[in-house]
Amino acid sequence: MEKSTTILQGYVKNNKPISKDAALVADLEVDSIDVFSLVSRIEEEFNVEVSERAISELVVVQDIMDYLDKNCY
Repeated sequence: MEKSTTILQGYVKNNKPISKDAALVADLEVDSIDVFSLVSRIEEEFNVEVSERAISELVVVQDIMDYLDKNCY
């Protein structure tokens, strides 16, 4: 979680702490354009491809963790 959290910090629009249950848009104020930029960065850092369908399922931070666990490790 540490690496993905570090990446995510660059996209958070407020000073709220990043927790596993934090909603990307509602809690962390990551807008839709930044979500795609975030996914692109995750793809580069973790050498994984995230489909458009999967992007729409990334709602909270835990969703990102679960996706990486399932597809990277």
